[in-house]
Amino acid sequence: MKQIFLLYISIFFGFGLMAQNENPNFEEAKKNMQDGNYTKAIKLLNKTIKDRPEWAEAYLKRGQAYYELNKYKEMVKDCEKALELDKNLIQAHFNLGIAKYNLKDYTNAIVHLTIFLEKIPNDAEAMGWRGMSNFYLKNKKLACKDWETAIYLGNSYVKPYYNKNCQEENASQGKD
Repeated sequence: MKQIFLLYISIFFGFGLMAQNENPNFEEAKKNMQDGNYTKAIKLLNKTIKDRPEWAEAYLKRGQAYYELNKYKEMVKDCEKALELDKNLIQAHFNLGIAKYNLKDYTNAIVHLTIFLEKIPNDAEAMGWRGMSNFYLKNKKLACKDWETAIYLGNSYVKPYYNKNCQEENASQGKD
């Protein structure tokens, strides 16, 4: 799932920053991330942030590298800093949702994923993560609804969870 997350971020966040915010360390960090060299990418992003501490996207990208290294607390700090610098950086809410999920802070995961989904309502990945968070908070109906939507939108990862936890309930509702 991490590969899909990184691919998703690359596509969503992508290549538009290069022309707008050229920085050799940032560009090299992106290449290192594509090659799986996350530790080196973080070092380059540290240099980028030292040179441009106001650049929200650099914090966001470093947070993504921390994600790949399972350093979720660092990811949270960077995403929060990115939002402090640019409150409209909606991708930071998606990343915070995933970081909070991995830290088992499901309530705040839902908060951030919901903010993201308010701007991008047809995002299958965010819908799936929110469903998982709802599931672990024992909000089964909300989880099933999110998973059903996520599956409809093309997220196949949550289908086993939906099949195991939701289909039986839906079938019994149809009998009434």
